[in-house]
Amino acid sequence: MRIGKVLCSKKELLWASLLSILAAAGVLLFCTKSSPLYPTNDWVDTNCFFTVGKSMFEGRVPYLDIYEQKGPLLYFLYGLCYLVSPTSFFGGYLLETASAAATLFCFYLTIRLYTDKPAAALICLPFLALAIYSSASFAYGGSAEELCLPMTAYSVYALMKYLRYGKDSRPNGAMLVAVGLLAGAVLFIKFSMLGSYAAWIAYIAVVSLVRTKKFGELLRCCGLFLLGIALSAVPWALYFGINNAVGDFLTAYFYNNIFLYTDKSFGIIAMPFIAAYRTVRGSIANFGYALPILFGLIWFMFGMNRKLSKCERFAPAALFVFLMLGVFIGRGLPYYMLISASFAAIGAAAAISLSEPLINKLRADKRVWSAAASVSVAACIALSYLCTDNSYFMAYDRDDLPQNKFARIIASETDDADILFYGALDSGFYMPLRTVPEYRYFCRLNINLPEMYEEQDRYVMEGLPDYVVAGKRTIPQDAPYEPVATADYSYRGYDNLDVTFTLYRRIGGGNGASASAHRNALLLKAFAKRNKCLLFARG
Repeated sequence: MRIGKVLCSKKELLWASLLSILAAAGVLLFCTKSSPLYPTNDWVDTNCFFTVGKSMFEGRVPYLDIYEQKGPLLYFLYGLCYLVSPTSFFGGYLLETASAAATLFCFYLTIRLYTDKPAAALICLPFLALAIYSSASFAYGGSAEELCLPMTAYSVYALMKYLRYGKDSRPNGAMLVAVGLLAGAVLFIKFSMLGSYAAWIAYIAVVSLVRTKKFGELLRCCGLFLLGIALSAVPWALYFGINNAVGDFLTAYFYNNIFLYTDKSFGIIAMPFIAAYRTVRGSIANFGYALPILFGLIWFMFGMNRKLSKCERFAPAALFVFLMLGVFIGRGLPYYMLISASFAAIGAAAAISLSEPLINKLRADKRVWSAAASVSVAACIALSYLCTDNSYFMAYDRDDLPQNKFARIIASETDDADILFYGALDSGFYMPLRTVPEYRYFCRLNINLPEMYEEQDRYVMEGLPDYVVAGKRTIPQDAPYEPVATADYSYRGYDNLDVTFTLYRRIGGGNGASASAHRNALLLKAFAKRNKCLLFARG
């Protein structure tokens, strides 16, 4: 494989792949709560994704039958995790490991564009993994930002490769379509991270126009890029079209996120400045990878390496700025910063380039470099246990968690109960019961959607669920439920929240008949909506 003018042997790429996988699996073994070393992943976001992904593979349609606000590709990926491990996050650990390994491999390709020292590039990878996956923005593991890192990292590599070695030529068509497909993947995971792709296609199209002096080349670049995005949309158009849920998808994912979830309190004019402030704040909180990125951006922009072309100098900064504008222009949660780590290879490339005189003086043979790479992997895996904020959770017993305590109580009373988690984001009570939520609003999301609040109250007031679990918000006092058990729990990290969960049982069977009728009505309603044309034809 040729990376620019540097010829990489298959053996070198194999070693880079193996080291990426080993570093990713080892570091994440301690850093993510999805790891088998942890009793569970107690992050509410990850549990929401898993519950919707599970429901998707059990016949429910996201947004129509079960409401959440991320993209459908994210739920599909978590549905695969459910197939691997229905009652644990081991599938999530495998997914995160694959994502991290792909990210590190893209980093390697980017670094090799600027150095002919493959051993030095390999040694950097474990340290980049440690800096990123033990950071504050990594949170608890399994975020949409984490899973989008390889897509953005590859787009950075593809642009820098063209700018560096594609002089007097037009961009490869397959590369344009491939990056379009990756942009489409990000679009259907979390569209607020698309900012860098807008800068990417604008930059590469204009540079191609200047280099070829053909206006048609600009149209070609944009057309092939958009073709990739369109191809990524085909499966979802078919899926939601067949299930007659296109409107539900567009409303829940795009309209509600843009107009109901986005924080507009600062005003449109102030939003770019707020995004800049949040980026600075996030960089300070995640200096482990933010400092290399800042160093790399400065090194590129101010031409500390005279071999850089004018086009190359400002490309990383342009992508970075547009990425951060898209990410932070709406809200500013701590884990949003993680997607910026896809630029970490820029800093590593700058550091190795500046260190080449020293590296040349070492004159070490391949065995020494191989030993150094092995030591770097082992050291970073060991350090990940010390650097992550999550390691405390490894000491918890799975059986002592509120989710498992309540699951045992419910299982002892009935084999086929449906539950509702009331008033807050999904805290993982659906997983140990292996139950699929019967209600569209299976939890309460952080979005100003009155229908969601009203429907959850209606479910409870009508006595529809067999059991209700509540945390921060208690159920209405006149609801036909009685408390069965309570369990205290402390969330650590940026949440830093103490909560008492309460398990409620419907009193005396309550409206068991109406609950069953309600569930059947929901299923019939969904079936009718998906097949209304056929039903009308028959009627």
